[in-house]
Amino acid sequence: MDKGLEKKYKDYFASPYLVWVFMWVNAIKDIALFVDGPDCNFFRVDMIYKTHDLFSILKDSSINTRLYFSWVMPNKMVLWYEDKIKRKIWFIEKNNKFQLGVITNMPVTSLLGIQYDWIIIDFNKKYLIVPSYTDKFWIDWYSLFLREIAKKIDLENKKQKTQKSISIIWYLFDRNEWDNFWNIEELKRLMELIWVEINSIWLNWWNFDELKKVEESELLVVLPYWKYAWKVLKKRLQVDILELEVPFWLRNTIDFIKRIWEKLNINLDFVEEIIEKEVKKIKNKTDLLNEKIFLDKNFIYAWDPNLESWIKDFADFLWMNLIKSFSYNWDKIFYDEIDKEKIDFIIWNSEFNLENKKKIEFSFPCYNAHFLTNRAFIWFKWVLNFIERLYNELIKTKDAK
Repeated sequence: MDKGLEKKYKDYFASPYLVWVFMWVNAIKDIALFVDGPDCNFFRVDMIYKTHDLFSILKDSSINTRLYFSWVMPNKMVLWYEDKIKRKIWFIEKNNKFQLGVITNMPVTSLLGIQYDWIIIDFNKKYLIVPSYTDKFWIDWYSLFLREIAKKIDLENKKQKTQKSISIIWYLFDRNEWDNFWNIEELKRLMELIWVEINSIWLNWWNFDELKKVEESELLVVLPYWKYAWKVLKKRLQVDILELEVPFWLRNTIDFIKRIWEKLNINLDFVEEIIEKEVKKIKNKTDLLNEKIFLDKNFIYAWDPNLESWIKDFADFLWMNLIKSFSYNWDKIFYDEIDKEKIDFIIWNSEFNLENKKKIEFSFPCYNAHFLTNRAFIWFKWVLNFIERLYNELIKTKDAK
């Protein structure tokens, strides 16, 4: 992430403590989390569980719950507190459902003399110890976690590579709702059309061992969020890296497919034909749109700054006007300068609020809308599905709000 985007993140949005931990534990289905601190950490996960993600697998009322906490607090510290922590981690150790245990290590733990490196030395299962950062944006934390996985996972750099195969280090699997799964299915479909095999996607809500298949790929496809992880993997696996933009909207999706094909040194004629067919499908359906619904509509965008380029293309395509773009939250000075009467709708996350305006809620955090249909929101299909959501919102009357 470049310095400009990093500044926009940090200035305008304050992530709740540990939300990054919950996000990536929710994205690998056979790992467990052990959190330093009291039981309030267990309830913090409700920000994701059944709120942002209706199908979250973070909590369970049975012994298979994926969340454990240490009760480490200065006023509760007594001699041999390490034994109490060991007994709690033992729930993860003995549960065959978990392939990896993740431990958050708060600074107070070291100050109190607790060393998790020594505590887990007698256990046989893999454990990943990560700091509980409080001074970074949640995507940065997510990226640092993937780096730790890239450093600790068992990989063979001399593993036989499958020809025309890739692994993808970029997908932000923040929810287990069906649209996310169909993004993955649509990606697989597009790659199969151009005869490219996907070995692994970091992360795609699958088992921890599936991440190891990255060693079988001759090419790693990466996006700017995960620079820490792919730099480690490039060094460990000695494979080619292809850096791409987020494949939202037509231009980015076409570029994503073409550049993978070029990197694999294959003739582009066949790919051009595939892309032409896909774009034609989109054009045939968008030609049926009632353009008056979108014409000259003014909107505000409040979301991921890495996606600002596609939102401008999207506005031009539908003859709409992008008035202002914010990164997740809003800058108070610019916010006050906006003529709110001229705004028709906003594309937003739940932290951004403009009263009495039509809203297309998207991305993290997303508390008021859930996506429980088998409809991708990236790649070519995203164009149609997102326009349909926007259309349905814009035709609502004021009385129906």
